[in-house]
Amino acid sequence: MGKFQGKQADEGWNKVKWNEELSKENGLESLREMQDRAGRMIEELKSEFQGKTIILVGHHAMNLAIVNYIQGKSPLEIGRYPPLKNTCISIFETDLEGNLIMKLHNCTRHLN
Repeated sequence: MGKFQGKQADEGWNKVKWNEELSKENGLESLREMQDRAGRMIEELKSEFQGKTIILVGHHAMNLAIVNYIQGKSPLEIGRYPPLKNTCISIFETDLEGNLIMKLHNCTRHLN
């Protein structure tokens, strides 16, 4: 969290979190670095658990980076998604070529 460790979101975090340059200036991981980390994790999981069911639990920004990576979008698009709902579920399946396909995203039907 860089300079924002232990501080409230209204102490400047909301101005910085989706801004690549301000993130780096404030000691935060850049959007590109976060998406690269998400991509490495996804590729490792695909390789290690091929044909298996896995569950990932994470925080908002990393979950968006995962979705962004799977969809092949630029890291700069991470902040353009609608906010993820608390406890939401997203489901991805692999096709015959091993590509991940989004089947469900940001779903909270389990809360009803």
